[in-house]
Amino acid sequence: MRLANLPPADPMRTDRARRRRPVRRGFSLLELLAVLVILGITLTIAGVETMKALRRNGLNSLTQTIQMMATRAYLESQRRSAMMFLRIGNATASGPTVIQLWADDPNGDPVGNPPGTLVMPPYGTVDPAKDTLLEEHTIDPAAISLSLAVAGQIASANWSSSSTDVTVDHLLACDTFGRTINPATTQQIAATATLDLTLPTMTGALAPASGFKGFELRISPAWTVQLVEIRS
Repeated sequence: MRLANLPPADPMRTDRARRRRPVRRGFSLLELLAVLVILGITLTIAGVETMKALRRNGLNSLTQTIQMMATRAYLESQRRSAMMFLRIGNATASGPTVIQLWADDPNGDPVGNPPGTLVMPPYGTVDPAKDTLLEEHTIDPAAISLSLAVAGQIASANWSSSSTDVTVDHLLACDTFGRTINPATTQQIAATATLDLTLPTMTGALAPASGFKGFELRISPAWTVQLVEIRS
């Protein structure tokens, strides 16, 4: 088989074809760095917003839980024909704040104390001769604040104590007539009892100038429970 004699390649034509061929190039180092910076900023903003949303959801969930617990206090007082106690305080020598619901057992009241005295067995134990813990919820002071003014404190009105110290017991009672009672005086409270709840990052000077600031739990003298959103 004979090969046909082909004309020699035109060098100028070959050079033109080479010039028309697209040149492939990658990203420069500066372009890659710019993309990484933009991506990092975007992820940081998204992470902060996600964390804020999670904390806000946690606050919403807890406030609704406390509202239901307060409502349960009235229902249990009718069902058990016994006084119910809402208690806010530190359950142990050191640890997070707790909100508890106790059922009164008059047989467990110490001699000389009036009926309706909260008598708790040692924490974590059960004593049938003493009052009964029905419900408890733990509050992490780093995540939830019980004061709109100062994180780590408690702001309540018309409870058994006006102290801002979370380790001091704050009690509120519902008797069998559905009345709001101050256990410190055993008298019906004439005004609405309140409790503030917010995020530590929204207390005091950190609170937004406008918009949502937190919630306030309100229990009327006739033990009507409301949860009010506080806005500036």
